[in-house]
Amino acid sequence: MSDKVFPSSKPATNGTTAAAAASNPPNATANKSHLYNPTSRPPYRPQPHTRRHRSRSGRNICCCFCFWTILTVLLLLLLAVITGAALYILYKPHRPTFTITSLRIHRLNLTASADSSVSHLSTLFNLTIICNNPNSHLSLDYEPFTVSAISDGNGVFLGNGSLPAFSLGKKNQTSFRNVVVSASNDLDVDALNSLRSDLKKKKRVQMDQSC
Repeated sequence: MSDKVFPSSKPATNGTTAAAAASNPPNATANKSHLYNPTSRPPYRPQPHTRRHRSRSGRNICCCFCFWTILTVLLLLLLAVITGAALYILYKPHRPTFTITSLRIHRLNLTASADSSVSHLSTLFNLTIICNNPNSHLSLDYEPFTVSAISDGNGVFLGNGSLPAFSLGKKNQTSFRNVVVSASNDLDVDALNSLRSDLKKKKRVQMDQSC
């Protein structure tokens, strides 16, 4: 009779051990312990959104600053307009008036050559001027200023006079008598012809003040 050979149970044991080892590798326990270790420090990862957050916050601050600056300027302008309107309603300012009550022409000589190439004007006026302040809440102070006589039609200069410094009280008037306005100047051809035309038509003489 031939002997039967039975396989040993040790390989089976080794196979079971190998399968268990394969299903639970030795590094798995170490990896799990490393994965769930609370004392381990995570690797550093840069945060790319930090700069964007800072830039957005800077833009927001700049926008808020511009908004409040514009709002403050608008409020100041509105306050100035309201204050000006209130002062205007309260005081009701009016421009002072200057009236010429008398005008005497002592000299108005216009000489020209035969061909009108050379002409000369010599004038002397005597005026009485009354200055009136219609305001009941405002007083006016004037520095010395000049009174000019100009022909109304063509703007030919006729002479200058001067008034001294003076003050106008509330609802008050001041008169200046014997104000002398004079000139002695040469005229060009156009001014000469225009002045002759105005004298024939009896144009007015306009009085202007200049400080």
